[in-house]
Amino acid sequence: MPPNTEMFRYYSLVAEADVTCQVYDIAGRMVHNETFKASKGGNGMLMDFSSFKNDYYILKLTGKGIEDSYKFKKNNSTNNR
Repeated sequence: MPPNTEMFRYYSLVAEADVTCQVYDIAGRMVHNETFKASKGGNGMLMDFSSFKNDYYILKLTGKGIEDSYKFKKNNSTNNR
């Protein structure tokens, strides 16, 4: 199911590391960028997309021991910003 206002992503690391989360719109423009410390082992990240307009996006997680991307569509008929 496409995310309406938030999305949870699970990822695992072999060691503590700085992880960068970037979100790109369909045109390739970066619309979100943040870096945070993540622990060794399983981690979860909750992203709030309530301010994003309805569109297709790519979420990228990168850091030491992780390089993951996820394509998704923000689809919320009550939020067309």
